[in-house]
Amino acid sequence: MRAWNSSPSVVTAPVARPPSMIGQSAGMKRVFEALQTVGATEATVFITGDNGTGKELVARAIHYKSPRWRAPFVPVNCSAIPHGLLESELFGHERGAFTGATERRAGKFEQAADGTIFLDEISAMPLGLQGKLLRVVESRALTKLGGWGSVPLDVRIIAASNEDLKALVEQGRMRRDLYYRLNVIPIHIPPLRERKACILPLLRHYMESFAAKHGARKRLSRAASDALLAYPFPG
Repeated sequence: MRAWNSSPSVVTAPVARPPSMIGQSAGMKRVFEALQTVGATEATVFITGDNGTGKELVARAIHYKSPRWRAPFVPVNCSAIPHGLLESELFGHERGAFTGATERRAGKFEQAADGTIFLDEISAMPLGLQGKLLRVVESRALTKLGGWGSVPLDVRIIAASNEDLKALVEQGRMRRDLYYRLNVIPIHIPPLRERKACILPLLRHYMESFAAKHGARKRLSRAASDALLAYPFPG
């Protein structure tokens, strides 16, 4: 299990944070506080934030803080898998379920047995498949594509999106019942433009990383620091 270090809190007590995460702003301190609370639970977590804010890092931190840390952490980017393949990718399939299915295959949920599955960009999942996911969330069992019997599951679910799912529910692009099943404990990661205190620590981290890799050290000028702090970081 990876050790968790202490980082000084904005107010009083130390706030534990994963060593792979960097942040000194009040918004990130709230994220670190949430990680301490939610990690030891079995609750389903829903993470929101812009692209690049570190949603998978937060999901991994929750997993490694939990009693499931020895079991697999399986990330799935729902927007990167064609809709026609996503059901098989998640739930697996039986031999002969479709053309080319020459053998039985375990899906991502089975691969995450006893551990955590991270469903990133859940908003990209088509409505028909959302209904099947809802049954899995409710029953903790799945039926493979082309199968008949159900396979019991012991897996923690963490979902994430860069979109406002409440708005998608109102637009009819997201099932309301699935939204409430996933949004048990919400964690929001603020964008960089709202946590300027994180910019220079992040930059120093990457400069040290590149220096160690390439053997060249560079100094950050005051002009460069001022330019980065003034940049609006729109995405």
